[in-house]
Amino acid sequence: MKLKQKLIAGLTAISSAFAVLSMCSAMAEADFLPNAKFVNRLKVVDAKNKTVGFLAGNGWLTFKADNSLFNVSVDKKGLHGGSSLYFKTDDCTDTPFIGQIALGFEEGSGAFYERAALRKEGAGYTVYFQDYQLPEETLSESFHSYITDGGLIPGPISGDVTPGECQLLDTSNSEMFPFMLRPGKQVAKLPYTPPFSLK
Repeated sequence: MKLKQKLIAGLTAISSAFAVLSMCSAMAEADFLPNAKFVNRLKVVDAKNKTVGFLAGNGWLTFKADNSLFNVSVDKKGLHGGSSLYFKTDDCTDTPFIGQIALGFEEGSGAFYERAALRKEGAGYTVYFQDYQLPEETLSESFHSYITDGGLIPGPISGDVTPGECQLLDTSNSEMFPFMLRPGKQVAKLPYTPPFSLK
């Protein structure tokens, strides 16, 4: 019995020793890892090596137009606004409307940034702001949506959602209606060609 206890104690000691050695080995390997380097500014360039801007926060760029600041998100594929555009015609060529779903972007809200919608056109993007000089309208199922990559939509679309295409809204099953829109106005161009990269 004493011999068995001694054997168990010996095996336990050996197991503990291996555990300590493994821990020491892992710590030794960690000591040889290089230190991570702080990156102060990341420059975004387009396909033509033109500087788009410098990242602010987690994948955002800040621009100024019409005396207002606005943010757009950016990734390798392109620039993305915070809203989609809505139209009354089935080819999305008439007056664009921008949704009022985002709280904090109403006129007189005191927000530092204007809510922007982008439309990919040619070798760049057209930027739209809400036109506060014009009245709001209620979104109906007769509207079509030009969905941008990353743009917010209030409800389902008839068929698959395809960014950059004019599609009929299906408002029948959405709990987010009535949904208010305000006419948009063109305020600037962003003449940059994706894909984008960092330098």
